[in-house]
Amino acid sequence: MNTNNWILREFNDAPFADDRLNKRLIKIANSFYESPQTSIP
Repeated sequence: MNTNNWILREFNDAPFADDRLNKRLIKIANSFYESPQTSIP
């Protein structure tokens, strides 16, 4: 996964109590960034 820098800047410090949720948010945002034409399930 090649995460875009703006994704990390925007979401890396999201106020979740569990770091796994931050990682999941970054993974989802990166997926949306890589395929913006794909529908959201």
